[in-house]
Amino acid sequence: MFNMQRIGKAISALRKGENMTQMELADRMGISFQAVSNWERGNSMPDISKLPELAEIFGVTVDKLLGEKSVLVDAALNDKLEECMKN
Repeated sequence: MFNMQRIGKAISALRKGENMTQMELADRMGISFQAVSNWERGNSMPDISKLPELAEIFGVTVDKLLGEKSVLVDAALNDKLEECMKN
């Protein structure tokens, strides 16, 4: 399972590395700044549909953003979730 604290710290570090506020990131993604705050504090995870957008904003891969390779996330992002679940 994913470590929400570690992912939150990664999002925070990437955001700060871009000299971006939580509000600026939230505006770019069309979400609330509270959602970004919750991610960074490890209280919640970004919706899987937001991961590619978040990775693109920071110029990293989804794997890098999550800190690990996930077969399930990779399948979901590539519309192969049903096939993955069968295996």
